Parts: sequence; structure tokens; C-alpha cells
Amino acid sequence: MKAAFVKRRKKIRIDDIPLPKTGDNEILIRIDACGLCGSDYIDASSWAMDWKRFGHEIVAHVIDAGPGVNGVKHEDQVAVALSVPCGKCSACTSGNVRRCTRMHVAQQGGFAEYLIVPNEHLLFKIDPPLPPAVAVFVEPLSVVLDAFETCALGREDRLIVVGGGFIGRLALVAAKAAGVEVAGLLTRGSNPEIETLSEKLGFNRFYWRTFGGITLSPPRHFAEEMAIGDGRAVFIHTAPARYIARYYKALPYDSVIVNIGLSSSFLGNHLFIDVSKALFKRISILTAFPVPCLTFSKAITLLQKRTDLFSLLSVESQPLERLPELLRGPRSKRKIMITP
Repeated sequence: MKAAFVKRRKKIRIDDIPLPKTGDNEILIRIDACGLCGSDYIDASSWAMDWKRFGHEIVAHVIDAGPGVNGVKHEDQVAVALSVPCGKCSACTSGNVRRCTRMHVAQQGGFAEYLIVPNEHLLFKIDPPLPPAVAVFVEPLSVVLDAFETCALGREDRLIVVGGGFIGRLALVAAKAAGVEVAGLLTRGSNPEIETLSEKLGFNRFYWRTFGGITLSPPRHFAEEMAIGDGRAVFIHTAPARYIARYYKALPYDSVIVNIGLSSSFLGNHLFIDVSKALFKRISILTAFPVPCLTFSKAITLLQKRTDLFSLLSVESQPLERLPELLRGPRSKRKIMITP
């Protein structure tokens, strides 16, 4: 079988390795598609200290289940979580699963033909099945929904997304699918997909003020627009964290920022702000990402109910052989899924 390996400084190779066999409680899955995530680019540029398999936005079918597996069967369509709470430790039994001390952990390896999953609880059945170009959204959508839960986003709130990349666009669609008012998108520039989403979902677009390619601040009317309307203004921040400092002073009283943005640069992940400005406006800055598998089932259900909305997000399918070229080149503005 073919499998991709990565090492930092953008070294990617595709090797032929033996087809793994299932042991007790293990499941062999055939990869249908694996989404190319922003963190895969970071893996290739800085995180992967040594050669490792990678790819985690996985949609697949079960091929074989070892002894002890009862929850999935041959040909079930599944999404794969990287980790799930054990359900047995003291934290889990007391209802605090985010503090689980014995997580079940899956190996990354979605950029391949097959993968062994060590525990059936890491697999989430997709029934009825979804097209791979929609099912591949399960893992990133679970991250977005985890961010929504982190700030207790409700229908009385107004959502503003910062960053027009795929996760930002996914957050816009997810909010609309969940019945939350989408108030706006703050981004560097537009593209046909953002324009289509703006027309279909009915949100305003705000463009950063720049000088010489450097992002300076939101447009002048941004603060006035954010003050209009009832309910909290909730900002899902999908850009590198350092950009929060560029706009937080323009936010209305009692706003909430939830950061799910990551950068491959050291300074990109650092936030330098005057805390007094946030303190007197009572602006909360939160982070999401922990155990996004807790929202996997909700992500699957939402994708099944609102396939029409999520199909507005374009997906470009590329073969596994092109993965090294894609990771070494500039990031595509479209969502890419890798197929074996």
C-alpha cells in the first residue's frame, strides 16, 4: 500500500509499505479521502521533527475488524477522530471528559490507501452515507462546533468570522446551518466562493486596511457596524492569533473572541495586547480545539441535514501522488481533498 510521510522543511515522500493486519480491538479502514488541513502545511514546515505519517481529516470505509470490535462492520462509512476520552477514568466517570487521563489516540495517516485504527471508539459511523466531498468536512467542522460550544454561541448572538480561509468559510456555513445570525466576515480580500457565500448567507464583508502588503486595521466603519444589533458579538478568529491585536479595540462591550487560528511562525502565534482595553470593555478571549471529537456526532448530523448548505463550499480532489507538490507550493484558496 502507498502512504505519505512528512518531515519538516517540506520534505514529503510516498512509500510502499506492507498492508497492515488487524489485531485485537483494531480496525482496518480503506481511505476514501483525506482533507488537506492548514496544520498539515505547518507539519511540513516546522512541526514534523522526524519522518511521520500524517493526514487527519479522514473519511473511509471499514475493511476488516479484529476480535473485540462490535460497533462497526465491513463497508461502514466512517470518520476518524484523533483521540476520544476513555470513558472509564475518574474524570470521565464524573462527567469531565475533557480532563480524561487515558485518551484513546489514533495515529495520523490519512494520506494513504489504508490505515489501522486502534479502537472502535475513534470511529464515527456516517449513516446514511455522505459523498466524500462533504464527509471530509466532519473533522474540521467538529473543530468549528467545538469553538461554538466554547463560547456557548446561541441564536440570540451575532457571529463575525475573522479570516476568509477554508475554516473561516466553514464557520460561516456552520453558523447558518445552526440558525445563528451571520453578521460579517473580516478578511484580506474576496474570491468567488466568498462572494457566493455572502450572497447566499447574507453577511457583510469587511476588508482589512493594508499598506505595502502589511495588515494594519479593520476598515473605519467596522466599529460602527459591530455596535449595531442585539445580543453578543461573537468573533470566531481563524487567522494567526497576532491579528487579534489589530481589531479587539474596535469591538463593542461584552464581545467574545474565540481563537482557533494557528501559524507556522513563532510570532504568528503570539498575542500582544493592552489588557486594560479588553478589561474595561469586558472582552473575553477564549481558545478552542481541545477534544474536538466531542462534537463529531453533531458535525455528522449537521452535514446530513444541511448538505445543501455545505455543498456551497467547493472541494478540489487531487491524487495522493500530487501531495508533495501541493505542500511545497503556495496554499490553494480552495479546499483540497487527497484521494488514494
